[in-house]
Amino acid sequence: MKPKVWVSMGLCFDETTEKYGKSNYPYSEVTQLSLMIWNYFFPNLDEVSVLLFLIYKGPKITPHMQAYEKTILQTGSEKLEPIFLLWY
Repeated sequence: MKPKVWVSMGLCFDETTEKYGKSNYPYSEVTQLSLMIWNYFFPNLDEVSVLLFLIYKGPKITPHMQAYEKTILQTGSEKLEPIFLLWY
């Protein structure tokens, strides 16, 4: 039996880095593509699970963030656990 792999990813909703010319990098879209790639190469739930940390600084979870969570869950990933983290 192969050991289970846990993938941990994080996405900050409020800010992007200005370093390395990445201020316009589409982080939220790339996160979705990354999840699809994990699902494609590891379709068996016993092999890989993904923890996605959705990080924000605001006072509450916004409707935009909730819509993004639904979009992420619609990638077909039954192995995904989205987690919202408040970052001060």
